[in-house]
Amino acid sequence: MSRLHRARLALLVAVALAGALVVTQLPLGELLSQRRQLAITGQQLAEISARNAALRAENAALRQPATIEAIAHQEYGLVRPGQLAFVILPPSSSSSASAISQAPLPRSDLVAGSAAALTGLGATSSGTGSTGPGVLGRTLQQLEFWRWAF
Repeated sequence: MSRLHRARLALLVAVALAGALVVTQLPLGELLSQRRQLAITGQQLAEISARNAALRAENAALRQPATIEAIAHQEYGLVRPGQLAFVILPPSSSSSASAISQAPLPRSDLVAGSAAALTGLGATSSGTGSTGPGVLGRTLQQLEFWRWAF
């Protein structure tokens, strides 16, 4: 064998040995798995960052008095002091409406406290001499729990 032939053979063996060392010592599968996991984690980070930005914007909006007032009014039916809240009941049949207006409310259904102040709002003076609250007064007495919002 010639010297050139031996040098080429030695070079080929060295390259093969280096390739075997790289394959056995360097875990390529794990490297690829980690790159895949890194891409997934980067995507999750982008989604969480977008959600975080949305929550920061919502937080800033919730700190505005107008937003707080709108939520308090829409969600809980609260009103500012001096304002009046009206509850519009759905229409009912005439027979049930007359039964409601004729039936007195039991005392257990009324809220104690300033119910007497509301009786003047719905008091009706009919020719029969009755001085009790009318339908509006009884309804307002029944809904006395709204009074705390004023």
